[in-house]
Amino acid sequence: ICIMASKIKVDQIQTADGSGTIALQNQLSGMTTASLPTGSVVQVVQFRESTNYSTTSNSYVQGPQTGTFTMKDSSNKVLVKVTALMVVNTSGNYNGIRMAIYRGSIASGTRIDNGTEPQFLSWSDEIWGFQTREVLDTPSSSTVTYSIGFNKHSVASAAHIRGGYGETTITMMEIAG
Repeated sequence: ICIMASKIKVDQIQTADGSGTIALQNQLSGMTTASLPTGSVVQVVQFRESTNYSTTSNSYVQGPQTGTFTMKDSSNKVLVKVTALMVVNTSGNYNGIRMAIYRGSIASGTRIDNGTEPQFLSWSDEIWGFQTREVLDTPSSSTVTYSIGFNKHSVASAAHIRGGYGETTITMMEIAG
């Protein structure tokens, strides 16, 4: 079987009613990301992590962090979406794990969302579940990193991000602004 690539070469396209034509010469030349309409997706980068993280702290600690994301235009926004397999070790019937998104690291960065703490009612020793967070960020810089901060509820004995069982993903979408 021989498969050949095909090309269509035309100089003009005529309208359906025959009232005019559309010239095609160089229609896309010179188009840049700066000429995209507001709200257009400029680029998408996904960071995947399979490392496990654990804490017994009630304060946010460092979880997975992306590599450097280089924006096409520093005036654009970044939609950051995080999904992680979270596990809490229980010590009663009111247990939870918090997760928040940071621009930069936990130690020196800025928390850019309010975080979440789903509460579970359970009598088992561990509770597993995927958590997803997303936030639209305006970093005002051409390079940025994002990370996950997490902690345990005060009555839980420990909290974990189980990247080895279900990959943690941080997806960054640059949005023309």
